[in-house]
Amino acid sequence: MLGLRSALRCSVRQAGAGSAKFSRSLSTHPLLASAAALYDKYADVALKEYQTNKAAVDQEMARTTRDNALVLFMEGTPDAPRSELSLNVVKMLTQVQAVPLMAIDVTQHPALLGYAITSSRRRRGPMLMKDGQWVGDHDDLLKLYTAGELQTKVGSPKREEGYFKGELPVALY
Repeated sequence: MLGLRSALRCSVRQAGAGSAKFSRSLSTHPLLASAAALYDKYADVALKEYQTNKAAVDQEMARTTRDNALVLFMEGTPDAPRSELSLNVVKMLTQVQAVPLMAIDVTQHPALLGYAITSSRRRRGPMLMKDGQWVGDHDDLLKLYTAGELQTKVGSPKREEGYFKGELPVALY
């Protein structure tokens, strides 16, 4: 069985006249294609489950988003993310000190993922909401982070007092 490392290996294609062009062939690898198909099936089930329980889920999520300024819909928890994208978002939010943060594990019940997909209009998580408005998914957050805008949008100012002035807290990732 192939491991993830071999699945992510770069393939080399000849670009002519002795030069080589490197490209990632991630979407064509059978392991990743089957994982994407499995996620799509789960997302379809999640959307159906959400439609079945729409009133109860909407009521609970309205309360959750009202009571928490930052809500992250992710696979797993901040201490134990279940996907690389969720891990990357947790790292970005830790770096910009996005606190307090409420994380919702969408793998605990399909209706939670269905709610996130329906209301954010994004098919793939993790997805961040601030003050009841969607900030974006992993790709949007990465763009904001690399542009230096994520700090001003959802981050907290660095500590200017105390023994650990300007330091980040210990994180478990």
